[in-house]
Formats: sequence, structure tokens, C-alpha cells
Amino acid sequence: MPIRSFLDLDVYQRAYKATVIVHKDIIPRLPENEKYDLKDQLSRASKAIPAIIAEGYARKHHRKDWQKYIDNAIGEANEMIVHLSLAKDLYPRLVDSKLCDELIETYNIIGKQLFRLGKSWNANPSTSSLPDSPPTARPHILFALPTSLTLKIPGYSSIPIPGNAPDVGISPIIQTGVTLLFVFAVLLSLFFLVYGGIRWIVSGGNKEKVAQARQTLTYAVIGLIIVLLSFFIVNVIGGVFGINLLSIPLPEPSCIGSNCIIP
Repeated sequence: MPIRSFLDLDVYQRAYKATVIVHKDIIPRLPENEKYDLKDQLSRASKAIPAIIAEGYARKHHRKDWQKYIDNAIGEANEMIVHLSLAKDLYPRLVDSKLCDELIETYNIIGKQLFRLGKSWNANPSTSSLPDSPPTARPHILFALPTSLTLKIPGYSSIPIPGNAPDVGISPIIQTGVTLLFVFAVLLSLFFLVYGGIRWIVSGGNKEKVAQARQTLTYAVIGLIIVLLSFFIVNVIGGVFGINLLSIPLPEPSCIGSNCIIP
């Protein structure tokens, strides 16, 4: 189903239910001398996970901030696995070991879900199509490959795309175009290198034909050098500004459990 708020995230729901169980069935059974140690750590870490997810979701439009919250929540889930293991091993007569094992597995699943959530969100950084996304300052066009265009205007519903064609932002189209342009230029230069070599071979010693073949080879080599130099410059500029202009992006699914984020 569509993700309209952090409450719709399966990982949040799972973490919240686990927190309730920890506070009802694990913490009260620990001895009083653990009040400021293991009890406090279990209480803090279990509450932190759903709270971090909820707080981080408000920053979902800022990919780096959202990923930071995801990483922090994964860290808290790992911490819960350690604390529950300690509770089970230190106080086997006080706490339910089977319940601790079930909770450990639950927090292991939560960590995996959070990792996949961060990965899928990074693969689809544009959040303009989410139901609760704020409108952009001006209308923009997202291209749907390969069948149609989707026009999204702030304050209005988007024009539906026929079939299941995915929306792809303008940046991936530019990346694909630049990459294909470089590939075409290299292939063209190699073609003229081969063509010039063949002309030289079949020239039969004719000075005029040899000169023409030599000219073709010279231009082909110069063209290839220019292409390779341009490739190097684009990579350097991209590395400096953190822009990747040379790739052909492929869409990835963004489903977490039974919940799917609409791309």
C-alpha cells in the first residue's frame, strides 16, 4: 500500500510492537539492581528505534539526513540484540528465554528492513511522487519510459501513465544521453581508424590514395584522443562536484515487506 506517513512503514509498526513487549514482559522481570543499567538500556534503545524512524521520516526529502536516521536506528536495533542476549544469559530464571530469542530475531529483521529501506530510498532519491511530498516551486516534467510523458503541476493531480511504465527524472536521462554520446564517439573513431587502415592497404602504393588514407587515420586518432580527454575531464569535474554524468541508471523496486513506495 502507499506510504503516506511513518505509521504506514512496516518496520515502524514492528519496532513499536517490540517496544511494547520489551516494556511489559522483559524489563519488569529484571532484578532491581539492573534499574540503572540493563533495564535503562533496554528501555532507552527499544523506545529509540520507532522514535528515530518517526523523526527521520520528516527528513525523508533530504536523502543524507534520512540515511543518517536509518543508520542510527540500525545501531539501536543491534544494541537491542546485545541487551536481550545479556538479559537471557544473565537471568535465565527471571526472563522468558524463548521470548528473548523471538525478540532478538525481531530486531534482526528490523535491522534488515531498515537497511533495505535506506537502499531503496537512495535508489529512488526523487520523492516528488509521494502522496505527502511538498509541491515544487514550479511545474516540472518527468519522463516515463518508454511510452509516455507525465506532467506534474503543483496543487494538481498528475496525469496518469498508461500501463505500468515507470517515471524517470530528467537527471537519469541526461546521464544516459552523455554516456551513449561517449560510446558513439569512441565507436565512430574506431570505425574511421579501421577504414583508414583498409584504404592504406588497398592503395597499391598510389601516393594520392596513401595521403588520403593517412589523413583519415590522423583525423581518427585526433578524434579518439579528444573523446578520451573529454571523458577524463567529465569524470574529474563529476568527482569534484559529486555529480555522476556517466551512467545508465536502471530502476529498482522500493518495496519494504508488504509495503511499497510508489516510484
